[in-house]
Amino acid sequence: MPRLGEALKAIVGEGEEAIGVRGRPESMLMNPTRQRIFEHLCHWPASRLRPMSRKLGVSATVVQFHLRKMMQHQYVSAKEVDGSAVYYPADLKASEEDVTAMALLANDDARSVLRLAVEKPGLTSAEIAPEVGRGVAAIRSILKSLEEPGLVAIVIDGRHNRVFPGDGLFKLDKRTRQLLRGMKGRLTKRLARDHLNPQIEMDARREGTISLHFGGKTHRLRLPSEGLVPWISSR
Repeated sequence: MPRLGEALKAIVGEGEEAIGVRGRPESMLMNPTRQRIFEHLCHWPASRLRPMSRKLGVSATVVQFHLRKMMQHQYVSAKEVDGSAVYYPADLKASEEDVTAMALLANDDARSVLRLAVEKPGLTSAEIAPEVGRGVAAIRSILKSLEEPGLVAIVIDGRHNRVFPGDGLFKLDKRTRQLLRGMKGRLTKRLARDHLNPQIEMDARREGTISLHFGGKTHRLRLPSEGLVPWISSR
């Protein structure tokens, strides 16, 4: 069985040229399935293949095919986190530390725990478990992974350990908002090179939308505009 690093090289197709038939340029986001996958990665960067497949309702084989295409054309990057590949928009220009933290945010259970730490600070793992729908042992394991990078702070209260948002979570919120702002400009230029005539709009939910124009139609690519931790950004 090949090591993951070798598997990632196979997915990227190292050495292959990012061109279409007869050397013509190939546009990535004219394909509706690819649009959905890319939009998902903008909202949940550092997602893993199978959870992404389940959320989108698209087979893992199809998702992997489109990821490979977008990696060849430098729309998507991948890194190894805890022994498996995670995927994120290349124009985020995220560091290894950024990607590791975002992989936690992309995990539904970890994200639910973080949200509870912000909205109901001071809960114990036993109180968090029914809210998330997981057992106490699973919650404790999640808390351990969140405590290490400082995303949660655990305070001892007699026999109880109470969970609060950590300083690292607020720093991550600020950092991801910076990354997303930088990504929009770079992505817009990339889309223009792909002949998609992109235009940035803002909607009532404070989400940035890039409208793509081709084939006589308008397609909209939704992007988060207030970071990846909206329950902090809105407070």
